[in-house]
Amino acid sequence: MSAVPATPDVPNWTDIVSAIGQAGGAVATAAAVIVALWLAIRERRWRRADLVAVAAERDDRDAAQARLITVACDFRDTLTGSVSVTVRNESASPVFDVRIKKVESDDPDVVSWDYDFGQMDELYDVAPTVLSASAEIRAVAWYHDGTGTPIRTFADDHATVQFTDSNGLRWTRRDTAAPVRLIDSK
Repeated sequence: MSAVPATPDVPNWTDIVSAIGQAGGAVATAAAVIVALWLAIRERRWRRADLVAVAAERDDRDAAQARLITVACDFRDTLTGSVSVTVRNESASPVFDVRIKKVESDDPDVVSWDYDFGQMDELYDVAPTVLSASAEIRAVAWYHDGTGTPIRTFADDHATVQFTDSNGLRWTRRDTAAPVRLIDSK
């Protein structure tokens, strides 16, 4: 018997077209996955930017009334060494629990201070203070050195006030600096 020579398998044209189609499908699928990932990343960045913008707008709205509460050391009596601290509500709504937390001098000899609201000591020191719209309170502060002795100073004065706005948000403000929201104001 004679051996039949082996003939190489010649692919037919349908196999070739099928292979090209599968390769094209794989390329198209990979491209679709890449485009979907790119779109998802871009969408995530847009959402993040939107959230940051919304948070900034909310913070700005929250601080609207707080920006209208001013605190200033606006008068110094050089004879007694006292300084007048004025807290003014320039908003259309009242603020509550107004407290002058600190009066400072740039003088390094000043280590403490005290203040007096005159006839309203008990109201301002014991009960929550309500500062009506377009109203102000004024306190007089005296500086003390390390021994507790009152001293006169001619350095710049600074005052820090804390208050609760009409929305129930607690704030602190030093001089004319931007108000800072107090989240945990024990």
